[in-house]
Amino acid sequence: MREYSTPMTVEVPTTGNLTDAVVRNAAEAPHAVVMSRPDGAGDWTDVTAASFHDQVRAVAKGLVAAGIEPGDRVALMSKTRFEWTLLDYAIWFAGAVTVPVYETSSEEQVAWILADSGARAVVTEGPEHTARVTAVRADLEDERTRELSLAFGAPVMMHARLRDGSLRAAAREAGAKVLLYEAGEAWRMDGWAVDAGVRGVRRVLAHLGMVEPPEEDPPAPTLESWRSGWVRARGTGMLHLEAELGQRVTKGERLGGLFDSFGKRVRLVHADREGIVIGRTEAPLVSSGDAVVHLAEVLESPAQAVEHEPHPDSVEETDES
Repeated sequence: MREYSTPMTVEVPTTGNLTDAVVRNAAEAPHAVVMSRPDGAGDWTDVTAASFHDQVRAVAKGLVAAGIEPGDRVALMSKTRFEWTLLDYAIWFAGAVTVPVYETSSEEQVAWILADSGARAVVTEGPEHTARVTAVRADLEDERTRELSLAFGAPVMMHARLRDGSLRAAAREAGAKVLLYEAGEAWRMDGWAVDAGVRGVRRVLAHLGMVEPPEEDPPAPTLESWRSGWVRARGTGMLHLEAELGQRVTKGERLGGLFDSFGKRVRLVHADREGIVIGRTEAPLVSSGDAVVHLAEVLESPAQAVEHEPHPDSVEETDES
């Protein structure tokens, strides 16, 4: 058996770190553009090697301040985006290990990955990983559907127009009424949300005469909303929300703030409308343009829904996702 060998042309370092490239690029070519990121206004912003290095260090300091220690596992659940790369390097900078989780993973898959990896912390992307107050979304222009929504007894019932090709539209064509129940946080089976949903279903069944009315105190009056929208972050930073689910807020009221890795507040988050908090992100880190708080306007009648123009920083939610 013949053997061939050639001398190495590159010396392999005996020590090193995955973050060495970030440090080296910042030192040798600080003004070089290493990537671009969306600016939230439909354009792209260049990120230089020096800027990326500084951002990675800042986020890493925040992770350490939050209690992350060398060797800890940190789960990262997000689509492919700039922040994924930023957090990945920041986790390495802090001496921790990234546990990647597909954003399309089922609840059971996520639970298994977190338990198997022993992750001490989880970072999720944003608005789809949110907590929601119990609410019913339905076509309130249909009197029978509205009647059933009131019977359900959720704190909030929201009007959602039927969308072609949706399950609710198909149900309408078949002569059925559909109530879309929303509660709890994505990827989790929150016990309180499940219990509230079961109680609501039992109330509807009792209203239809199919079962005996449940033995319980009457629920609080259901608030009616014909328009809602997300308040979006106007900057990047660590998010601390003061607004709680179910809280009534007025236009301009402070909902929370954005902080840098040193704990300095860099921007406030204000309500862009009067309403009730029906959703909020649980993501600890947000970027400019990310949705952070979902507000539902409580209106007296459907006619009022057309009297208010959408706020430029909000996204109207008038149908199911």
